[in-house]
Amino acid sequence: MSFGVAPALMVSRVVLRDFDKLGWLVASVYLICGALRLARFNCIAASGAPGAGKDFKGFPIPAAAGLVASITLFMLWLNNDSIEHGLTKWVLPPLLVFLSWMMFSGFRYPSFKAINWRTTRSVPKFITIVVTISLTVMFYQWMPAVIFITYLLYGFLRPFLSRQIKEGIEEEIEDDDEPPTQAAGGK
Repeated sequence: MSFGVAPALMVSRVVLRDFDKLGWLVASVYLICGALRLARFNCIAASGAPGAGKDFKGFPIPAAAGLVASITLFMLWLNNDSIEHGLTKWVLPPLLVFLSWMMFSGFRYPSFKAINWRTTRSVPKFITIVVTISLTVMFYQWMPAVIFITYLLYGFLRPFLSRQIKEGIEEEIEDDDEPPTQAAGGK
């Protein structure tokens, strides 16, 4: 529940306190949608439906929490540790409502569970990961927001991408129906 409670509480205490009842309503909607999103995920995962582990249906709540936290960090950095000045305080309430809707949307997001270091393109992936981590450490004020926004937008663009591009990004491992062979002469 920390992915639902922490972002809702953070935004309600930092930004939504100026909006009184509307602020509590927005934070509550995010929290309730987050709880329902987790319930849906648990039901799908427990059902053992084919393909249940490959994709997420709807925006995952950990990514939503990361997006809220990273946007808050970016806005604090942008406004010299104060969100109360300017128009930036109007960004988070609509973002929470939008993310609440996205958690129940039909957009599919890759879980990236199938990616491992034994894939055919491990050197380019490794370099990409190292560069991304380095940039995130160097520019911690805004780089996490870029990463989470990119993941959010990928769900919108994914249906329009060719299968070849999707596989290049996600590189899903084909499910083998055959069990692994064992060495002969075993007990």
